[in-house]
Amino acid sequence: MSRSAPASSSSAGNSVDGALRSFREYLSQEGLKFTGERRAIAMVLFESTAHLEAEELLHRLKGSGATVSRATVYRTLDLLVAAGLARKVRLGTDHNFFEHILGRRQHEHMVCIGCGSVIEWFDPELASLVERNTREQGFEPARYTVQVFGRCADCVQS
Repeated sequence: MSRSAPASSSSAGNSVDGALRSFREYLSQEGLKFTGERRAIAMVLFESTAHLEAEELLHRLKGSGATVSRATVYRTLDLLVAAGLARKVRLGTDHNFFEHILGRRQHEHMVCIGCGSVIEWFDPELASLVERNTREQGFEPARYTVQVFGRCADCVQS
């Protein structure tokens, strides 16, 4: 179970079409082609509200009749992260999960160790604290993450 963070009007590439254009431009700058397979992978990720593992994304693609290799899925997800259109997160497992960042502000995760649900949250005071501390140190952050592991309200009740 995943709850989305509220959208931010200041995020670049808020629309799927805009994100696809950005991805095409990024690939072109890297000397890579914007293939149908890469487009299909990006679309599945951009249209999902869940945190997806590469294997789940591959399963969704194959379920829709797309022909794409596992290697292409993994490489394309890494390219979407490098392009700044997706975020790779570890949510208490040995697997990476991917989430798009279209129209979404920086957010953190609470991961239930009982049922595996993921709750996204945002705290402006935390964001301000990170901004202040990095600025004071002359540090230019690229990204940060906070993860809290515990039991969700449903698991605490049962």
